[in-house]
Amino acid sequence: MDTTGQTLSGLAATGYSPYGDDVTRAGMFIAGWQFPNGSLADRTTATAGNSNSTALAAAGLLDMGRDPRDPPYRALGTGGELMSLLDALLAFQEDSGAFMFRLDAPENRLMAVFDTVPALMANYPAYQPACWTNLPLMMK
Repeated sequence: MDTTGQTLSGLAATGYSPYGDDVTRAGMFIAGWQFPNGSLADRTTATAGNSNSTALAAAGLLDMGRDPRDPPYRALGTGGELMSLLDALLAFQEDSGAFMFRLDAPENRLMAVFDTVPALMANYPAYQPACWTNLPLMMK
């Protein structure tokens, strides 16, 4: 997951087209790995997502012009709520302001902070949630 996010960021930096099938496949790969809390793991055998993988994937998607708050980058949480990659990133923050690597092992880790903070500070597009009240705005 980490290298997929970093590859998307690298390709975006070179001016690579965000509209190719390969970028779409990478985005679907990311969406397919999400846990119910919206987080992503670094390997298929992981039982929980981590902040680094979630942050690197979110940053790569943003660099390619995709919003990690939009479908298909939302998972259905255990309580029926929709959890985006951004929701997952914010859940990794501790009361101190630092970020933990995994939710099941709360402790701050320097790499978690180094990967998560830039992803949270990225240039997110203005958010326009899809709902019935916004339907006329979306159809313009």
